[in-house]
Order: sequence, then structure tokens, then C-alpha cells
Amino acid sequence: SAWVELGIYKGRSLAWLIVAAANANKQVEVTGVDLVPQVLDSRNLSAPNLLLIPRDSAATASTFANESADVVWVDADHSREACLKDIDAWWPKLRTGGWMGGDDYEMQGVREAVCHRFGPHHEVGYGTLTDGAEPRPYPYWLVHK
Repeated sequence: SAWVELGIYKGRSLAWLIVAAANANKQVEVTGVDLVPQVLDSRNLSAPNLLLIPRDSAATASTFANESADVVWVDADHSREACLKDIDAWWPKLRTGGWMGGDDYEMQGVREAVCHRFGPHHEVGYGTLTDGAEPRPYPYWLVHK
């Protein structure tokens, strides 16, 4: 399967995905897209099934075939306008039956973009973020195509 993450920050979720897929003997092609090249260059991420693209997330969508991704995780620019741009650019790249989602649903721009584009046709869930002193709920959104 093919997964695309828009906005990879420190690469922890990409690393987790690659390790989880390997541990489950699953073949997953993972692409990480992040606008800031020096952030990508400093990452110690390498795997045969990983491609890192240092470009604008919405612009990068045009290099992918329609219906080529099983999962698209939208986590780049969190403004309403940028989230809408990413959602609109990547939705055609998502296979029927695939999932689009993202975290940071508590952020106003993310929430407004998701609600504007999908209305009530999205799910909200909560994971647990454990990178601080205290674990805290971490809201994410999902839409099934």
C-alpha cells in the first residue's frame, strides 16, 4: 500500500509507520513531503520504502497519479486556507476505499478546513500524545473515500 504524509516535522510518525509495517510483514511505500529542505536533510530517516520530498505539499500532489495513495495524512501548514489547498490537491490522489486524515484537529484552521470540505462526513478520534511531562489527548480527523 502507499501512504503519504504531508508535513513530517521530526519524522517520528514516518519512522513509527515504517517500523510497524516491517514488524507486521507489510509492504508499505511511504512518502513524506515537507517544505523545509534543511529539516529533511537533518533527519536520520532511511528505508528502502521511504521517499522524502522537500517541496510544497499541495504542489507535490500534481506529481502523483490519481487514485495512487491508500492513505494521505494532512499535517503541513495548519491554516484553514493551506489545509483546504492540501485536501483539494490530494483528494483525487486517494484511492477509492482509502483514508485521508490528519492530527491537530484542535487547531482552528484545521478544524474549519475539515468541516468546510467534509461537513459531518468525517470522524474525530483521540490518541494519546506522550512527548511531554504528562500524557494528553491528541485529536485527529479521518475521512473514508
